[in-house]
Amino acid sequence: MQITSAAPKSLLKTRTHTNWWQRYLQFCDRQSAQNTFWFLLPLITLTCIFMPVSICLVYYFAGLESFYLSFVAVSVLTFFTNILLNIAQTGTRVTISAYLLSVLLHIAGPVAAVLV
Repeated sequence: MQITSAAPKSLLKTRTHTNWWQRYLQFCDRQSAQNTFWFLLPLITLTCIFMPVSICLVYYFAGLESFYLSFVAVSVLTFFTNILLNIAQTGTRVTISAYLLSVLLHIAGPVAAVLV
């Protein structure tokens, strides 16, 4: 015996699955109205939180070796890249992605200094 639904197929709810990348892109698109926030966020958080803490931790664990000097150079480069991307008014997908990559770099730098 086969049980069938009494409701027509057009009334049945279909659930669409979105993966994490599509949700991230939708989030970036929703943030397009908040350009000032995404300009100030890297300006404040990178210079006040992530850069000083990560540079001090890399110096503590690696000393004045080539890893420390290259990390400082890349850290400053990612900071200015975020600022220039915001001044050039690129899309929010680009600015948010660049900010998240620079935060990831500032988290991975001290971890790599411990392992080296």
